[in-house]
Amino acid sequence: MRALSSVLLTQQLAQHLGAKRLVASPQDVRSADPYTVTSFRGLIQHVARLAVLNKDCAFYFRGQSRDYGKGGGSSSLYPTIYRGAQVDKRDILKRFALLERASSSLQQAVVKYKLEGQDDIRKRLVKWSLLQHYQVCATPLLDLTSSLRIACNFALLEPDPTEPTVYVCGLPYTSGRISVNSEHDTVNVKLLGICPPEALRPLFQEGHVAGTYEITADYTHKEELDLSHRLIAKFALPTASSFRQEVAGFSREELFPPDDPLLRIAEEVREELREIGELTASDLGYFLEAWTKLEQILLDAARFLSKDVRSVSSAASVLRAEGLPEGVCRQLLEVAKIRNTVVHSPQRVDRDTLLQARAEIEELTEWADGFYREIAGRF
Repeated sequence: MRALSSVLLTQQLAQHLGAKRLVASPQDVRSADPYTVTSFRGLIQHVARLAVLNKDCAFYFRGQSRDYGKGGGSSSLYPTIYRGAQVDKRDILKRFALLERASSSLQQAVVKYKLEGQDDIRKRLVKWSLLQHYQVCATPLLDLTSSLRIACNFALLEPDPTEPTVYVCGLPYTSGRISVNSEHDTVNVKLLGICPPEALRPLFQEGHVAGTYEITADYTHKEELDLSHRLIAKFALPTASSFRQEVAGFSREELFPPDDPLLRIAEEVREELREIGELTASDLGYFLEAWTKLEQILLDAARFLSKDVRSVSSAASVLRAEGLPEGVCRQLLEVAKIRNTVVHSPQRVDRDTLLQARAEIEELTEWADGFYREIAGRF
């Protein structure tokens, strides 16, 4: 995600940050304490002035009970899948494995219960958005809202919040329900309109989710996935009852409607993930990591020969004509079947089968890498 190059400030915020000019970097905003407001009206006025100054950004808001990350020197706004100081890429691969499984289960459940929007639910970002918004599992997306009032209510949702904070994030203007900006490396999903109409929570929360455009576990620096690089400002809220009344507080039941039909589906998917268990999740992650490496080598090799290669089966067909042994092709397609079962029905794969398939993948990868080098040498 590309960081904002600069943030234009109001006079009050410039003084708060100790800036000599009415301009700062997102890092200045991240590392400073939140600016304290005393009324909702005052907060609205601050945000309105910032919006006029920073015309190139659309504003989105996030409310939290405390300013997370300040213990390390600056605020952080990581999507759930990347959170944790000691998380390495293997841990994140395990989380992506669970996310892939949860995505498949969610799609099957929407079809089973005959909810509307079954065409949209096939899209990866739609599934991830729902899984994030209903807190089913970790995803590469962060919950935001287009409503400043809703963000305040989330910051004050706990009876005794430690440090209720509202973050103002500046993202590119959207061009549709799912808006991708490759220049800024961002994706922004408006939940209203992509969720099944039975989903009540996104409607009440005026919800969006946002993240990095090329969402992956294959990053160079984890910091590039932190949405705090898009921070315009952050505000500390008073906890007095007068302020709560001013923001016309929503109850927990209004923000999280208990009769939301998507809650039943979310709980079913959560239960299925619990049944998979941590050990199996780890095995799934390592298996999918090995498969992804093999798949990429095969696709890269085949694309030297044909631009129409879009799957492992089509790659195998192209490479067979170039001398890929028939036995290797059969072994490859058998492992591909196991991969599909792992993604869609992991409970049908025992651990011994998974470990054996992973060993075969490693053997195939070594063979495919040599074949790739041979083909690449011709070009």
